[in-house]
Amino acid sequence: MRSICLVFAGSLNREAPYFQGARGVRLGVYAFDQATLAVQKLCVRITRDPLP
Repeated sequence: MRSICLVFAGSLNREAPYFQGARGVRLGVYAFDQATLAVQKLCVRITRDPLP
């Protein structure tokens, strides 16, 4: 029996005090297959900060 979990991973898209090299995509959605330990990227959402 295969079991697939959705994984939502958030990341920094700009520098922060302790993460100067942060250049993430903000939000990524992945499928993790527990039987095979495989990970597949489903969607990446690249967004901009809202205007002030």
